[in-house]
Amino acid sequence: MFVTYQEVLDRAENGPLMKESEFDRLVGKKAKELTRKYNIKFDPGTIVPDDDALADRLFEAAVEFIVDVGVYVCDSERVIKLTRDEVLETIANVRSQVQYGRNKDAAIARKRSVEDTLDPFIIFSPVGNPVPEELFEAFIQHYAQERITDAIFSPVLTSYKGRPVKSDVASEMEASIWNLKKLREAARIAGRPDVGIANWASTAEKTDVIIALADPAFGSIINDGVLCAAIAEMKVDQERLKKVSYLVQKGFIIEGLLGPLMGGYAGGPAETAICHVAHHFLAAIVYRTDINVGFPIHINYCCNSTPEMLWLTAVINQALARNCNILKLSNMFNHAGPNTEMCMLEAACYGATATVSGTDAMDLGALTMNRHSLRWAVQEPKMAAEVGHIVARMGLTRKEVNEIVTACVNENKPLFGTAPLGSQWTECYDTERLIPTPEYVELRERIKGKLQKMGLNWSVLRVER
Repeated sequence: MFVTYQEVLDRAENGPLMKESEFDRLVGKKAKELTRKYNIKFDPGTIVPDDDALADRLFEAAVEFIVDVGVYVCDSERVIKLTRDEVLETIANVRSQVQYGRNKDAAIARKRSVEDTLDPFIIFSPVGNPVPEELFEAFIQHYAQERITDAIFSPVLTSYKGRPVKSDVASEMEASIWNLKKLREAARIAGRPDVGIANWASTAEKTDVIIALADPAFGSIINDGVLCAAIAEMKVDQERLKKVSYLVQKGFIIEGLLGPLMGGYAGGPAETAICHVAHHFLAAIVYRTDINVGFPIHINYCCNSTPEMLWLTAVINQALARNCNILKLSNMFNHAGPNTEMCMLEAACYGATATVSGTDAMDLGALTMNRHSLRWAVQEPKMAAEVGHIVARMGLTRKEVNEIVTACVNENKPLFGTAPLGSQWTECYDTERLIPTPEYVELRERIKGKLQKMGLNWSVLRVER
């Protein structure tokens, strides 16, 4: 049976009662049980598996997981319970493509399959990066001007008129409106006035702010996206449901934001893989999403570029690509900072792994563990995007990609835990002309040369698709 949104809201208020601590224990217990039942294991010797049966077992395990566990509503301490038929029928009715932007800046994210030759949709995403107001517009412009990106995200505005931006106070509204205006202005200056903005303001948490930003007078268009985050693990709250209630009526692109912690309540990589696929079901059913931003991250390293996290990215995308039409927007989180060899290789590995595994789109990308102000720049996201396009256009297999990724990961392994912070944006970019420094360009070219020797052919990027 198809589950309507009104049924979701009813179950959020009237479902069975459960303490949150009890729910957390259930998540871990059930995930562990299902890894054994479905024989889901992380193989450190194969970062990008080509085992279709494993992907299909993972999908089945995730369906059983959400049926047995449900979705927890933090405010009401209720559980939204779902049957297997409800899960399968509801996710069967999702969109298989979505358009960001309009007019000449329109771009479509489409359903891709494992080892697909279709280019992945690209979003350059400084979301989460703290940026001061005096650099905000130029920082966004240096992302928007890169033609390989199909849409853009907003960074975090840390201050507005000299005051820190806080949630649930008037300054949140003021700063968010200014934020959106500057996003659209930066896109216009970059020659892309109608490019899709995949989140209007990273500082906009409350529903009333989202409603205000939906006013086109501030720069929003109907082909923009709005993020609705699940709470790790498998939780929602009424504030988020209020936001969805508004968005389903307005017609903006609803994006699930899904970030389970590997090493958290779910457990290790295999358990987290089950939980993360189930999060996509949560988003499609409870948040009525059009596309889902997935960013499972390592609880200690705060990234998804370690061997087990890349494996997680591979099997999650393969499971969903092979078994349903839910659109997937894979979100890169790097450990190292910009203008370092480690960060460039992390980006290449992520772009190759996600693309060959059937992701539909890539959200690129959080650098320096998404923690350090201005230690983001566009050259690493551009590396991931180009590698993704190359992998698709060359028609590389998972086995071929696994060889390349394994070689790069082996170089980075010794640096996890002590990764270099790299350069701030103001150090590796000319912030007036918005071009990278010669040293930054040289690093990028050197890494390209290394990857070309491994079999990636940059010349295919000159071929129009």
